[in-house]
Amino acid sequence: MTQKRFYLSSVAGFAALLAASTASAAVISYRVTNPIGGGEATLGVQGAMTQATNVNINLLWTKFNVAGATLTNVQLQVYQDFISTVSATNTGAGGASGSVRTELVTDLTYTTPNTVLHDLSTDAFLPKLSYTLGDGTVTPTTTSSTALTTGTPLLVSVSTADASTLTYFSGAGTASTNYQTAIATLLSNTGGNVSSIQSTHLDVDGLITYTYTTTGVPEPMTAALLMAGLGGLAAVRRRR
Repeated sequence: MTQKRFYLSSVAGFAALLAASTASAAVISYRVTNPIGGGEATLGVQGAMTQATNVNINLLWTKFNVAGATLTNVQLQVYQDFISTVSATNTGAGGASGSVRTELVTDLTYTTPNTVLHDLSTDAFLPKLSYTLGDGTVTPTTTSSTALTTGTPLLVSVSTADASTLTYFSGAGTASTNYQTAIATLLSNTGGNVSSIQSTHLDVDGLITYTYTTTGVPEPMTAALLMAGLGGLAAVRRRR
């Protein structure tokens, strides 16, 4: 390698090292600004569950707005708790037995004005309430429960580097995701004439995490060492 080529390649190497030394990756997270039904005191731990279903609510998230940074990934985590009171009533002749449970369908979407960016659905079932009922022709017989819950919160999560999503969650203010639920009562019965009803409540909380890179001014000592190295190479070239 000639002296000129050695000098140029060394300069390029030092320049690349300088650029690399000033770039760094970081993350920043925000809780959803308007949790539903009391939210969760600690994410991932069952919360208050004070909101009656069904719901159709926009969850609001703080946008990414770090000066001089480039957003590279967005992760959404939505935690949901449910509690359901169900009952089964026999009004028919003879006894009856079976089980009843609540089915939950939740839908989380976020959109630009004209395009659905993501549509995340969760279909889950609360524990069954099993029953045995007597003859209901004279006085209807009923059983009920208030302890049917999801236990561990249900988690809906998405992590994406999709360009349209990065744009949607960037800037000042908040971005919204629409949250909806649909509830059904599932009855499995033998004998009599049994009907069932349910009353379900929920809470919803969540976390948004942004991964980003920044390019800043290098530390003074690092910059000084690099420049000294470049100066030394220049001096060697002049002497030769």
